[in-house]
Amino acid sequence: NVSLVDSLPIMLSKHPYTAKVASEIADKGYCDAKKQFYHGVKLHLIGKDRFEKIPKPNFFDFTPASVNDLTAIKPMICQLKNQIVVGDKAYSSEKFNQQLSKNNTVVLTPIKLKKRQQYLQSDDSLFSKYISSVRQPIESFFKWLISKTDIQNASKVRSANALWSHCLGRITAAICLFIFNP
Repeated sequence: NVSLVDSLPIMLSKHPYTAKVASEIADKGYCDAKKQFYHGVKLHLIGKDRFEKIPKPNFFDFTPASVNDLTAIKPMICQLKNQIVVGDKAYSSEKFNQQLSKNNTVVLTPIKLKKRQQYLQSDDSLFSKYISSVRQPIESFFKWLISKTDIQNASKVRSANALWSHCLGRITAAICLFIFNP
């Protein structure tokens, strides 16, 4: 029972200091993968790992861009029982893993470098590479989602209602594609 977890930024503007669109639900965040700040929301997803296929979405949620990934995903992960959840370094929390152990669930993440540490030991490096390879399908899912729906680009959205229509409409379209073209 392996689940994959990650988040995807949905950008209303790449100029977060001046953007005011849908401020009730969107705010300033940082996309580490793109090394840029943005104004928008995040899609958080937990998907069931499937051998040699993109994951099957189980849970998803939208949060303002500033919400930490671990904070956003905690309510969803707490519903899982007897699971191994694989995520990136943002989901690393020993305290949270102790809470999850009551449900026989564990979150595996790559190992972080400690302060003043320049490189990982070889076994830690191998473990991190393995976790990254296990996580690759959720990255593929997001790439598929972006290519099919262009969900990440919400630059033409001008209100909170339009943002919800953009996000939920594109998720609905993606789920239909997923169901009818597995």
